[in-house]
Amino acid sequence: CAIIDTGEGQCWGTNFAGAAQTNIPGTFSQIDAGTYHTCAISTDKDVKCWGSNWFGQAPKSLTGGVYKHVSAGFHHTCVTMVNGTVDCFGENNHNQVNCPAGKFKQAAVGGYHSCALFDDEGRNRVTCWGDNTFKQAPAVVFPALGDGFNFSAINTGATHTCAYVVNATSHKYAETQCWGWNVDEEP
Repeated sequence: CAIIDTGEGQCWGTNFAGAAQTNIPGTFSQIDAGTYHTCAISTDKDVKCWGSNWFGQAPKSLTGGVYKHVSAGFHHTCVTMVNGTVDCFGENNHNQVNCPAGKFKQAAVGGYHSCALFDDEGRNRVTCWGDNTFKQAPAVVFPALGDGFNFSAINTGATHTCAYVVNATSHKYAETQCWGWNVDEEP
């Protein structure tokens, strides 16, 4: 899925359970496609989802918060609000929707795990929860380059997680750091 010039969402590919609809009504600032569902942040900061809702992972609409980021996974979704709160919902067979307390910049969801980027006294760290079978969801991750570097964004796959590392002063890209299952050399 992508957001086109007009702000409308467009999806393509297999439309199993309606996850890859075209001509989605509304305008959006961010969109994320999960395995069987898709969610997006509307320009009025609400969340709209479509596709499979077998586990409550794709409610048609979330209102009442001011949302800035959404991440759709296998059967769960996490949203990050402007105030730093993260709310996760959907299947919870590995505690992947049980977000720890705190203020977060961004959340990302994988197959059965979730991770979030947080500020730890001026240094961005990643915390994860849920299935950690392949070490894809450690409690806290620090930039491997050490002091002077921060994480600036995260993303997850089914069984791995990656973070974008930048210089803490210049904010220039330094490396991508990944952890989790590496059978296909993802990280």
